[in-house]
Amino acid sequence: MRTAFVRAFERLAAADPRWVLLSADTGFRVFDEFRAERPGQFLNVGVSEQAAIGFAAGMASEGFRPVLYGIVPFVTARCLEQIRIDICLHHLPVLIVGVGAGVTYGAEGPTHYSLHDVGAMSALPGMTVLAPGDPFEVESLMHAIATHDGPAYLRLAKSGEPSVHERTPEALRIGGLIRIREGEKIALIGTGHMVKTALGACERLSERGISVSCFSAPTPKPIDRDAVAAIASTHAIIATIEEHGPYGGLHAIVSQIVAESGISCRVVRFSMPDEANLGIGSGPCLRARHGLDAESVAERIARIATDARPVKA
Repeated sequence: MRTAFVRAFERLAAADPRWVLLSADTGFRVFDEFRAERPGQFLNVGVSEQAAIGFAAGMASEGFRPVLYGIVPFVTARCLEQIRIDICLHHLPVLIVGVGAGVTYGAEGPTHYSLHDVGAMSALPGMTVLAPGDPFEVESLMHAIATHDGPAYLRLAKSGEPSVHERTPEALRIGGLIRIREGEKIALIGTGHMVKTALGACERLSERGISVSCFSAPTPKPIDRDAVAAIASTHAIIATIEEHGPYGGLHAIVSQIVAESGISCRVVRFSMPDEANLGIGSGPCLRARHGLDAESVAERIARIATDARPVKA
């Protein structure tokens, strides 16, 4: 996904010199080519993410389209006050790009995990939160963000994530849901790199004769409330899947919509636990340990599938 973002940003910057990338002393290798070709559109502000937010806000006020790039917790949690005051209060078009979503940086330990960023960023007024499911969704969302008016946060895993789609989804709008697989009674809604896990779980369940719908939610905020309500009205159970803590993420957003719609639909959560220290290990190891691999998801859904009530016509 990181490479897809870099290539999409390079195209934006080539077409419009107002696009400037700010680095807090990270991402040199992936931006080497861009720095060489457009040195005036790349600024390294040093290890000073909070100052970089103010810097980006000032540039946006002068008509630039700044993009702050860094590792998730250091450009979100560390800068929350600056993002709220400097950017959101003035509704400035600054794009914050965080790499290392969830436990992607598993070997680096808990300081590098990002399990609260969707909740924190979603709580900020006017902030758009983007969590694409694969490189194709990254490309499509970057096309949408080019004309977006206001602050946005793009959450990326890192690199090497498998594709979910065979081609770039057409006309993917901010807020839209993407139907990947159509099934019955149970719907899985994934966001970010967990969409691939959701699809893998669906395939395993299909082999067991359990038909499950699968959706990608590439923009947790805003999200199409009517689409979520429609899914709730046609399925007995919605299962949300995200590499995030249990509070403030996709599950909280979907649960709120279903509760406010008055539709009777059970919402099941697949997420990381509410623990400050999940230990150290590879991303796949930590996901499997906490039931976020396709096998574990499929097994748990298979157990609850027998409790799913028929959907009223």
